[in-house]
Amino acid sequence: MSNYFSNSLNNLLELFGAHTHKPSAQKTTADMAQMVEHVVDVIDPKIRVIGRYAQKLNQPVAQTWDYLNDMANIIPGGVVLNRAQFSSDPRQKLIFDSQGVIQQLLDSLPQLMHEKVSDQSTRRVYMLLCMDKSEHNFLGTELAGDIITRDVLQTKVTFLNRKILSAGYAMDDARLGFKKCALEGLLHKAHNLVLDSRNEQKQLIERKRQLHQQLHTVYDAKYRPQSSI
Repeated sequence: MSNYFSNSLNNLLELFGAHTHKPSAQKTTADMAQMVEHVVDVIDPKIRVIGRYAQKLNQPVAQTWDYLNDMANIIPGGVVLNRAQFSSDPRQKLIFDSQGVIQQLLDSLPQLMHEKVSDQSTRRVYMLLCMDKSEHNFLGTELAGDIITRDVLQTKVTFLNRKILSAGYAMDDARLGFKKCALEGLLHKAHNLVLDSRNEQKQLIERKRQLHQQLHTVYDAKYRPQSSI
């Protein structure tokens, strides 16, 4: 059983050590220790039976957080969601089908959007908008100068399933929400890997038991004396 937990820890180290970054200077020792414990809680608390598990996980978890920080920093700047600007902002027309879609999204925003604040300068809320991108090829027409060409292969891009990932009164708050969500996704992926490994181990144990049973059956049939009447 100890080998199983060792393998679980090794798989975890491999998952979180896939990207190499310098240790984060923004995370204190206490913060990192708390994050490591959260990682173990979500993936498999039984990993704590491994000696020095926290020390082994500290650097990979810190590297993973730095990688997510780099990912958050490359998120492009914001687009102001405003129904009045729908017609004049080509980015909104690309993302949303109509003004009604924008209103539906705004109506589904977190409670943060509906809080009353005394400082009106903080009324601007930053959010990360997630959506599914779909591409569809079709034959259409194309205008080049005064010539119209038919049956031209074109691609239509649409966005579906729009939802808010995180929200805050500053862009850094929204980016932090993204990093937390991405980290949780990695943890659940690692948890599923542990479950798969556990199921595989059970199958191997059962297969071993069946082979031993077959071996005993063959041995008994070949070497055990047959009773005579």
